[in-house]
Amino acid sequence: MEINLTKEQTNFIRVIAILLIINSHIDSLIPIPFISTGGSLGNALFFVLSGYGLMLSQDENKLNFSKWIVKRLGKIYATIFIFNFILFIPLSIYFKTINHWDLKTILDIFLFPSAFVFIQVLIIFYIIGHPIISYFSQRAIKFTLFLSLISHLLIYIFTTEKSSFNIFSYNNIPLLILGWLSLFVFGIYLGKSKIFSRVNYHKKYVGTLLVVLILIFGQKFLIYKNILVSTQIIQYYLLFAFCYLLMLCSKSIKFKNNKINNIIKFISSITLELYLVHVTLLASFRFETLKFPLGILALISITLLIASIISRLKKFILKT
Repeated sequence: MEINLTKEQTNFIRVIAILLIINSHIDSLIPIPFISTGGSLGNALFFVLSGYGLMLSQDENKLNFSKWIVKRLGKIYATIFIFNFILFIPLSIYFKTINHWDLKTILDIFLFPSAFVFIQVLIIFYIIGHPIISYFSQRAIKFTLFLSLISHLLIYIFTTEKSSFNIFSYNNIPLLILGWLSLFVFGIYLGKSKIFSRVNYHKKYVGTLLVVLILIFGQKFLIYKNILVSTQIIQYYLLFAFCYLLMLCSKSIKFKNNKINNIIKFISSITLELYLVHVTLLASFRFETLKFPLGILALISITLLIASIISRLKKFILKT
């Protein structure tokens, strides 16, 4: 019986997450835009895996708050700094998207990048995650998860326009952040409870995962057809089932081919870089002018190249 998910298995899930996110952003590059979906699933996986991984890491090597911050935020800020210097700032200058380089603009770009809400939230979660992971009991973590879910539901009820699909909209940042927070705390709970050491993989979980995916995409299709729009909150709750079942099903995955394992490990190690680069490239260049699938191939190739360069520079800087 496996005590927890192996590093190879969590790497595999992280690769799925980044592929889902990239796929959700390329609707203008494919003939059938509806296929470009899955961003909410990818985001959910990232936050659940972050909470889960941080919990297990702290169990193995307890760090005080200062060491925690240096280790966790050091990697993020190293990536942000290198990314800004080799891609974001040059493109901003070339396309004149930033007119005034004052202190406020510099802090916005380097300290708390408003262009990337995902990164802002990740920085906040890493800070508040330390006391939750280090000092909360399993019961307290469960209560924190409950409070975040209740808060998310109340904000949804009282602030969300329910005539269209808005459950994951960036127009309602409080709802989005609370939704991600609940997933992050859910990941912490999974790590704290060591649930994967008590539940063995079974083929029935694959079938259940397929059912959940059918429910997610089936309901989403109906919502886009203006059917069942008022029930869109279900989409959010299905994310928890999706993440848990995918993590459970991944216990059956064993990579015997070293080349495949190395590719998965490499892509998993540069997911943050891939996220930053592909979003920036899509906002800067018109890949849709290239005939399908050339636009996608060009985007992926350039993204992989730049992300790899950023990753290598980051490793060099952190070692020195």
